[in-house]
Amino acid sequence: MGGPKAAHSAEELVAANDRDRPDGMVAAHGEFEHGVTEYAAPVRDGGGRIRASVALLGRQPDLMPRAETIRAGLAAAAAALEELVGVSS
Repeated sequence: MGGPKAAHSAEELVAANDRDRPDGMVAAHGEFEHGVTEYAAPVRDGGGRIRASVALLGRQPDLMPRAETIRAGLAAAAAALEELVGVSS
C-alpha cells in the first residue's frame, strides 16, 4: 500500500527506480509514510549483487536539509559493509 507518494503500479515503480539509480541510492520522500523521508544505499558483494542495505529515516523537515551529508554518510557506511559481505565466520 505505502504512503501518499508510493508507487502504485509497475510503471510508477520503474520510474522511481530510474529516478534514483544515477545517485546509487534511494531517496523516498513520503513514499512509505506521510511526512517521513528515507534514504537507503545498497550493500553489494564482489559480484555486484545487492546483499543488504543501510538506511536512515526520519521526519522530512529534519532530514531533507541535510540530504547531501546523509547521502555521503550512507555511501561510506555501505562501502565499509561491502568489505564484510561474503566473509564467512
